[in-house]
Amino acid sequence: MLAALALVAIGSRAGVALRLSIAGAAVAAASAFLLDDPAAVTLAASPISLPRRRLQRVAAVAVAVGLWWAAAATIASHLGGGFPLRGRSLELSVFVAVALAASATASTLGDRTVGGIAGAVSAAGCYALTLLPPQTWLPWPAHPDAPGATSRWLVVLAVAIAVLAWASRDPAHRRQRHHTTGPRGTR
Repeated sequence: MLAALALVAIGSRAGVALRLSIAGAAVAAASAFLLDDPAAVTLAASPISLPRRRLQRVAAVAVAVGLWWAAAATIASHLGGGFPLRGRSLELSVFVAVALAASATASTLGDRTVGGIAGAVSAAGCYALTLLPPQTWLPWPAHPDAPGATSRWLVVLAVAIAVLAWASRDPAHRRQRHHTTGPRGTR
């Protein structure tokens, strides 16, 4: 976060909006590593459930990213002469939510140590999509303050939050597939 803050603060006034977007994507990518839990197997039997542990980590990410964003936006507004920040704030929220959702999904479905990598790659990929020429079919608008961008960002944010919630379900309470047994208890 300090490196991303330095990226926003150092440079010409003309490129401050782009540097703020790049720094936001980098912070979102780094936030995905907070859900990596090498002790997940050990903690599975603890009285604190997986959803509660993830909620605590997501809350820590939200506070840290929020504080970073307040500092970065203040610096960027001061340097850049006050460009609109509402769209950029929503863009950052979406990148963080996508990174956390991808991290949670990867650590739930596969090896528990690669969730952060999956989240970081997802956040970087989302940012890369904003650099493509504007297309109406892409969920990520080329510019965060473009007309219609807010509704598109909100849809992606809602989907990312739903995926994060789905991937954070407690394994003890997930529905088990019941196999029917044949005669004499064989499957």
